Amino acid sequence: MVDLKNLLDDASREDAGSTVDALDVVRAGRRRVRRRGLLRASAALALVLVVSATALSVRPWESEEPRLLEPVRPPAPSAPPAVSEFTPPGSLLDIGETARVPVEHVEDEGKVELTVTDVRRGDTADMLAEPDLSASLRELLETGQIWYVDVTIRHVSGKIGGYYLDSDVAPVLRGGGGHNQVSYLFDFTPCPSRGLSNPAVPREVVKDCIAFRTPPGTDVVGLRWGPFESAYYVGTEKPVVWR
Repeated sequence: MVDLKNLLDDASREDAGSTVDALDVVRAGRRRVRRRGLLRASAALALVLVVSATALSVRPWESEEPRLLEPVRPPAPSAPPAVSEFTPPGSLLDIGETARVPVEHVEDEGKVELTVTDVRRGDTADMLAEPDLSASLRELLETGQIWYVDVTIRHVSGKIGGYYLDSDVAPVLRGGGGHNQVSYLFDFTPCPSRGLSNPAVPREVVKDCIAFRTPPGTDVVGLRWGPFESAYYVGTEKPVVWR
């Protein structure tokens, strides 16, 4: 006779074992699902991190537009210094060179161009033969040598008619002696004394001659020009000099 109780117990044990196996399968499946979920989550997180890092490094919406470099411009050249139209005070010129200088005559101002063209030793006998020669000048010439300096005067501008060089010049000497300027009102062919016409004639050119007397042993080798109380004054180191 079959023991019904034992059969029931065996069936219960089998069912229990089956239940246990089923639970194990379910648990294992859940573990696999969780593992896959974790893997997928990790992969997604890694992708997010990579994208975030890329976004942080690139950030195209925050990138600056490339700035064009300003072209390097050379400094603007400084204005050249003003150049005077006049020959500077203290200029040393050769015989034959021209100086442009300012002139004050009476109450007017103007400009002239001066060119010393020659320095000549004169013959004192020519001057001593002049009947209108003063006694004092005759006495000086009897004990000295006469020299002639030829100068061309060209009027440039200004109402300076009647301008003469005589009071604005002095000789350049060699030999250490003194000198006397020989002034005369008569016509003297070896050295005619002339000034600008009065009234002034624009662009007039005059050939003037200035005579000097020196003691024996002193030669005239040039001319200095510089009016009194001007930047060129012959009494300073700044006249225009020809030699």
